[in-house]
Order: sequence, then structure tokens, then C-alpha cells
Amino acid sequence: MSIFDMLRAKYSKPEMAFGEVIESSTVKFDVCAYDHEHTPQHGAFVLVNCDHILVMGVVIHSEMRAAPGLPRIPQRLRMTRDELRRRYPDLRDNILDIYTAVVVGYCSRSGVVQSLPPEKPRIHDLAFILDKDHIIEFLNPHGECIEMNYLPLLTVPVAAPEVPFVIERHLRFLAEILDQSFRSELFRALCTSVNEHFKGDAAAMLLKIGRKTLLEGV
Repeated sequence: MSIFDMLRAKYSKPEMAFGEVIESSTVKFDVCAYDHEHTPQHGAFVLVNCDHILVMGVVIHSEMRAAPGLPRIPQRLRMTRDELRRRYPDLRDNILDIYTAVVVGYCSRSGVVQSLPPEKPRIHDLAFILDKDHIIEFLNPHGECIEMNYLPLLTVPVAAPEVPFVIERHLRFLAEILDQSFRSELFRALCTSVNEHFKGDAAAMLLKIGRKTLLEGV
């Protein structure tokens, strides 16, 4: 079974999706979550099933807002989360939990590619949180070594002052979920990508962040 067939079989069940696309462009997409308790971390990989391609993204932002027709500013309740769940079980239907992800690659019958896909996700396409094993598949698209050629894509829709924080959060996510043995290889891949795509102060800053998060574990 090809990596595309394997991933499409895994990420096609509606009950496993954490949400669906509500806005989409060439470089990013927004997903509205179904359940506030089942959502991706900031910096995490997500996958959108677009039928004949699977679009990969990294979460860079999220926000909650009142659903249309409700007051923009919710009434203050002074309750814990457990109390809210018990007293207002339908609260999640009244609060929209929206996640913005940057497009970092895709998977098709040709394999995994760390670049912009040939098309964007459509509204209502299902979105899933990528498993650890499949994150490794994305990071190692040719089965030879870890690559981070998608790194420049993370910066495309992000304001310049936010870039260090977006990169750091993503690297922390990877450091938290991957085994120690992967971190040095990740750092080598980071160095290769930074040296190829960034220059001057920007390159130095990203290498400093990578060394701190991946090697020093800070």
C-alpha cells in the first residue's frame, strides 16, 4: 500500500476529524473544531483530506468567538471548566473554536512533497490531527533522512515580528513528541533549510532558536 493510500484510509473517517475547513487560500486555511476538548496544539501538524490529495499544515493561530446570532461578548459566569461542562453541555455549539494552519506540503499518489500543493482545500473538507508516525513520514519524504524544506512556508502568511515565535512553537512541538534520537537529525535538517533559504540576522536567529529547542531542550 502506498503512503497516499495509507494516509487517505487513516484520515477519511468523519468521526475522527477534529473539524472542517471554513476558509482556505493557497498558503493557509482555517478549521472550525467540532469539540473544544479535541483540538491540535499550536505548532502541531494537521491534515486536510481533499480526496485526491492530502494537504498538510502547521497550526499557527487559534481563536474562540461567539457563534453568529449570539452576543459578541459572552456573559461572565464565574465557573470552572468542569462546572461549565455539567451546566451547559451545549456550550460548544455556541462558541466557535477556529484554528489557522499554514500549508507546508501535501501527499498525492506521487508521494509526500514539502511544498505548496497544486490546489487549496475546499470549504467543508475534513481536518485531522496528524499522528506521530505520520509526522515522521512527512519529515522523511524520501525514506533517507529528515528534511525541513517546508520551513520557509511557515513564514509566508506570518507578520515578521511573529516569525520567531511561530518557528519556536513548531520546533517545541516536534521536540516534545519525537524521541531524543530524532532531535539532532532535526537540527541538521533545520540548519540545511536555514542556510538555503535565509540570510543574515534571520538565519542566525532561527539557528539559535533551533539549537535552544532541539539540542538544549529549553
